[in-house]
Amino acid sequence: MKSVSRAFTFPLLTLALFLGVGRAALAVDCNTNCVSHCGISLTTPVCIASCEVQVAASCAAGALTPSSVWTVHVKNDCRYNMQVAAHYLNFNHRWVTDGWWQLTPGEDAQIFQTRNRFVYFFAETTPHGQFKWSGPSNWTVRGREVGFMQKQIRSSGYGRWTEHFNCN
Repeated sequence: MKSVSRAFTFPLLTLALFLGVGRAALAVDCNTNCVSHCGISLTTPVCIASCEVQVAASCAAGALTPSSVWTVHVKNDCRYNMQVAAHYLNFNHRWVTDGWWQLTPGEDAQIFQTRNRFVYFFAETTPHGQFKWSGPSNWTVRGREVGFMQKQIRSSGYGRWTEHFNCN
């Protein structure tokens, strides 16, 4: 993933406020940088349009630290390509439904950060959906309604947490 150094946080925040941007998905690691959810530099119009101003401000102020959030990853432990969607509580206490992250066999990807222990996932192998990981909670991801399974983060402290998808 490309990233933006802390030096760019205040100009981006100013630009985001000027543009009237109000919501988004940032993965934040304030000790090093702010990384955009879409995996490209926050200086691009696409990511600025999806930037969550309050999260950027919290990062600039040092309020969010790696020791106070879970960095959620997904790992494709299957022999097929797959796509993953997630439903999670963001730093503004709003539920976000996002996807589709495309993962090749063995690939691991950071997809969001949260302070909430409960997260939801839907995943399926592509292109034919031979394997699906789903549950009873329905949300819409980019125009497609799917059932999400609930997962509880059971680690003793904040940090990295990975959901593994296995075809066995």
